[in-house]
Amino acid sequence: IYEILEDAFSGDITLLVVNARHMKNVPGKKTDMRDSEWISTLLRAGLLNASFIPEKRIREFRDLNRYRKSIIRDITSQKNRVEKFLQSSGFRLSSFISDIFGASVNGTLSEHQKSFLKILMCHYDSMKEHLIEIETHLQEDMLPFALQIEQLNTIYGISTTASCAIIAEIGTDMKPFKTAEHICSWAGLCPGNNESAGKRKSTSITKGNPYIKSMLCEIAWVIAGKRNTYLSAWYWRIKQKKGARKAIVALARKLLVIIYTM
Repeated sequence: IYEILEDAFSGDITLLVVNARHMKNVPGKKTDMRDSEWISTLLRAGLLNASFIPEKRIREFRDLNRYRKSIIRDITSQKNRVEKFLQSSGFRLSSFISDIFGASVNGTLSEHQKSFLKILMCHYDSMKEHLIEIETHLQEDMLPFALQIEQLNTIYGISTTASCAIIAEIGTDMKPFKTAEHICSWAGLCPGNNESAGKRKSTSITKGNPYIKSMLCEIAWVIAGKRNTYLSAWYWRIKQKKGARKAIVALARKLLVIIYTM
């Protein structure tokens, strides 16, 4: 609906997509008419906060990046499927080879095993070709963001692929996020606020955006493996006090703050 209405009024009307949890009415008295009146009341009072929706070109860029990630996940699953079949056929290659694809091993397979393995490998090869096609489109779509990608690549641990994924999730305009704390809360990299009668019930991080959160945590693990940088030294100090997992989340949050202020 948002895609249809976005260009319908030539920018004369501001569209808001609001979290349903933020505008619930009194339970047990729910009708469409009362919901409309309640939402109108909240809107007039300025109590509705719009969800973050980036501009159209960012959303299109996001579609490709997320699809690329899902295809890579499918390729990994297919590789595991091939390895499992080879193990059931008596070839335990992963016991002494880290990557069984590209290895050459002598052995005997039955006609059924040969034909089934051929089917598996054909599907694997088709997905690899499809991934190349997606990455070709990504190379074209990332050209308008060349400057931002170059800036993000200056941070140790962030590759071009990671830069594209970050831009696809948060965009290039930070105006929708009032502060660095706001974007960290949106990404799910800050503890939730669950306090009652002076007691804090939970301090776990919120759900947030799983795509940007997972990407930043992956980058944090890369940084943690490097000892001679400022961010890695900061990670090891936090790890000694809070443990590895909390330190990784803290480092991911610090990375997002740095990206926000760039």
